[in-house]
Amino acid sequence: MNPLWTRSWLECRPRFMMSGLLTAVLALNAVVMMAEGEIAGQLDYWEAMSFILFGVLLPTSALLLAGAGINIQSNSGFTQGLHPSTSFLLSLPATRAQLLFTRAATGGILLLLWILVSFPLLLAIASFLNKPLPPEPLRLLPFLLLAALFYYSLWVLIAARFDEIWSSTIAMTIIGLIAGYSMAGGPGWFNMIAFMKGENGAQQLPQSLFCLAASALFFRLSLTILRRREF
Repeated sequence: MNPLWTRSWLECRPRFMMSGLLTAVLALNAVVMMAEGEIAGQLDYWEAMSFILFGVLLPTSALLLAGAGINIQSNSGFTQGLHPSTSFLLSLPATRAQLLFTRAATGGILLLLWILVSFPLLLAIASFLNKPLPPEPLRLLPFLLLAALFYYSLWVLIAARFDEIWSSTIAMTIIGLIAGYSMAGGPGWFNMIAFMKGENGAQQLPQSLFCLAASALFFRLSLTILRRREF
C-alpha cells in the first residue's frame, strides 16, 4: 500500500472512531429519551434529529476527519515543534499536492462512509420507535452529501491556514453560528439545516450548485496556501 495512503489512514482512523462514537451516543440517547417519554408529545423527533444530525454531528464529524492535515508538520503556529512524522514525509518523493490529495481523500471517503451508515441508522431507529418521518427521507441523502462536501472543504481550507487548535476554534464558532441561524429559521443559504432537509424550495438547486463550486474553490485555495507555506 502507498505510504501516503497508509499514513493518512492511520491519522484518520481514530477520528473516524470518534465520529462513530458520537453517532452511537446520539442513537442511544434517542432510544432512552423515547423510552422515558421525555421527547414524546413534547418535541418532534424528526426536528430534534435534524438539528442534532444536520446542525451538529455532520459538520463536527467533517471537522474531525479534516483534521490539521499537512499543517501539523509545521514548526510554527500555536503549538511549537515538528510532528513526529515530519522526517518520514521528507523522505518520500511526494509533492504537497499529493500530500493534500491523499489526506483530504482519505478523510472524505470516511466521512462519506459515516453518512451512509449514520443517516439510515437514525432513520431505522425512528421507524422502530414508530415516529413520523418525512416521505422518502432517503431522497435527502444527496443534500447531506453536498453539505458535507461544503463543510469538509471549508475545514480543510481553514486547517491549511491555521494549526489544529485555532482551526478547531474557528470551525466550532462557524458551526455554532450556522446552527443557531438555522434553528431561528433564518432565510437564505446560511440555513444549512433547511437545505439538508430539502426545504429551501426554489433555492435548493442553486444552493446545491453553490456548494459544489465553493467546495472546489476551497480545495484550490488550500493547495495554494500549502504551496506557499514554509515548513
